[in-house]
Amino acid sequence: MIKIDKRNIIKELCYCARLYEKNLSNKNIMFIYKDEKVKYIETKFTKSNFLHLTGITILNQKLSANMFYNQCLKNRVEEKMFCYRKDGNTIKKMSVLAMLMNIHKNAKMIGDYDGNKIFLYSNKLIGNVNSCLGFIPKNNYYICNTSLKEDIRNITYNHRKIICILSKKIQEKYYNEITYINSQYREDIYYTKEIMDKIVEEKREKFGYCVKDGNDI
Repeated sequence: MIKIDKRNIIKELCYCARLYEKNLSNKNIMFIYKDEKVKYIETKFTKSNFLHLTGITILNQKLSANMFYNQCLKNRVEEKMFCYRKDGNTIKKMSVLAMLMNIHKNAKMIGDYDGNKIFLYSNKLIGNVNSCLGFIPKNNYYICNTSLKEDIRNITYNHRKIICILSKKIQEKYYNEITYINSQYREDIYYTKEIMDKIVEEKREKFGYCVKDGNDI
């Protein structure tokens, strides 16, 4: 594994934590995709998920995932707090981490993990040809548990195109932000009642406006 100075790793960790806080932390993200019909999964991002995506190992057992995340936000991470993972994937994960902090906008595909990587325990993978996040089901949502520097097409079967991404805070009932939409499929989404029922009313009207008048959101 190519070694990178821990000071550079710390700089990237703190930068990515701020991106995570802005874009993903305490949020539900719905990824809508096109199969034979329009389908979707709902994901949940919490503070404790961030550490799993970094590829580093915490050395202080008293330092929880949440505490480490807060240290990153405050630029208080020290070299003695962590080490590289033994599987050699730390640098790979860190090289794509910033890109993955914008997955609510740049995810292009979703697929089922094909089982080729022995130590990967994810069920769903979401991303693009450069990187992806792995997710496992928990209660009514999918929780991210890993990051990968991989072409999603090479490690999934039945991968499908993502056609829309919606966002909301965890405590909110309805999705109220459209972070990505492929306008080619807006009519398919509009007529999928199960999805529309999860979107705040004023955004439903916006989808309907698009379908009726042919305007972009």
